Amino acid sequence: MPHLQFGINAAYCSAVSVRSWFDGRVYAQEFIDLAPLGPVEDIGATDRSGFEVIFTLDSQWLPADAVIPRSLGTG
Repeated sequence: MPHLQFGINAAYCSAVSVRSWFDGRVYAQEFIDLAPLGPVEDIGATDRSGFEVIFTLDSQWLPADAVIPRSLGTG
């Protein structure tokens, strides 16, 4: 249930960046406080597949040097 793990991590974040590679295209979307900053962007062509999620931890919830353990993350 990776989508649930993303939701748990996102709760501790001020910003989340998502990039995915599928169907020969690269797509990206940015979120602040769990709200999308805009629509999904089509970045261009690719031969890669997969996804990347970058979490920016919220310093109001966690100290600046905090790290979310991988077991609670996406892997």
